[in-house]
Amino acid sequence: MRQARRGQVNASCCACSAGPVVEEFATPRVTVFVCRACGHRTARHAATESNADYHQQYDQGAFLDALRVTRERQAPRILTWIRAAAPDATRLLDYGCGRGWFLDVAKAAGWNVLGVDTSPMAVELLRQRGIPATRELPASKYEVITLLDVIEHFRPDDLVPRLSALKADLMIIKVPTSSGLLYRLARGHALEQLYQVGTEPPHHHYFNQRSLRHVLSRAGMQVIGVDRDRDFEPSTLAARAGLRFPLTSLAGAVAAAAARVLRMEDSIIALARPTAA
Repeated sequence: MRQARRGQVNASCCACSAGPVVEEFATPRVTVFVCRACGHRTARHAATESNADYHQQYDQGAFLDALRVTRERQAPRILTWIRAAAPDATRLLDYGCGRGWFLDVAKAAGWNVLGVDTSPMAVELLRQRGIPATRELPASKYEVITLLDVIEHFRPDDLVPRLSALKADLMIIKVPTSSGLLYRLARGHALEQLYQVGTEPPHHHYFNQRSLRHVLSRAGMQVIGVDRDRDFEPSTLAARAGLRFPLTSLAGAVAAAAARVLRMEDSIIALARPTAA
């Protein structure tokens, strides 16, 4: 169960670098801290690291199918936003591309795409589909770099340095948010699922608009647009959560409608450019 907030921890926030962090809640497998200044959430996981290819952990039929439906729904909207901000761009790099569903849609829309992922399995799957992919980040600057559901997996000490190393004229960053309806309603095991406890790499962060702006600013980028989206489908919420109850499809529809009306969708999408020198 969620536990009461405890005393202040002697550490500064990895997002804003200013605020002290305090323990917000803990389970036997994860402890989550919140920054008193910007509200950024950071998780400390008790589980040991695994050397296995992380994509093998997600290779489960129902979960994977549900995730694919959501990513394919989101892709056209994100690409439309990119095109409006960079009408002449042709080259797009998806960092942390995973199974490449976003790149499939981008390639079909005429983009010259490249996928980058640390997973050998992911890279091989993309190459088999004719999508250029590599495990190493190219040294050259790209017109557009997308990081969709990626930086929440960065360790706190690596968050700003890894973002600072990316070179692009335009960046699109999508992250989970603690201001979303699902996060606010979650307790106990559901919170562990949101932080992907037991997988490697897990979620180390939950953002809000303020903390994401701080992170991007410290990485040398200026946010020029922010949007929100739900990160599940009403009909597949049960599969994403690993549940088998008949009423969960109805609950998914209710959650989706409530999140839309309240503007409490569970992901933030930010558009950013390098800060002018």
